[in-house]
Amino acid sequence: MRFFSVLSFRFAEQVHYLSRAQTVGPEYFKSAWKCGLFTVHDERTEIQTNYLIGEADQVGKGANTVINLLDHYLETNPTEVVVLFADNCYGQNKNNALLHYLLQRSHRRKNVKVSRTYL
Repeated sequence: MRFFSVLSFRFAEQVHYLSRAQTVGPEYFKSAWKCGLFTVHDERTEIQTNYLIGEADQVGKGANTVINLLDHYLETNPTEVVVLFADNCYGQNKNNALLHYLLQRSHRRKNVKVSRTYL
């Protein structure tokens, strides 16, 4: 378990999947396949973790999606102290659901301290 992590997280623009050479090609479809991209970047180690979400899943970019993806990252990369940097998006990051999630992580002793700031 690491002692200290500084994480920034955000949704990026949707990315188009690359077409394979053996398929008919992108001009066969009316529009290219897209995927959502959620990134968690560890500022200390310079390692970025990308979560690709297919357009067929349609999970949205709300608080529930952000909390689920952030929880997966924090569970697979345990650390005692977490400092989170988020963009200033109200629907994803500045709401009671995310605050309650971070508070329960602290109460369950998953993290000793959780701090949050906005870019």
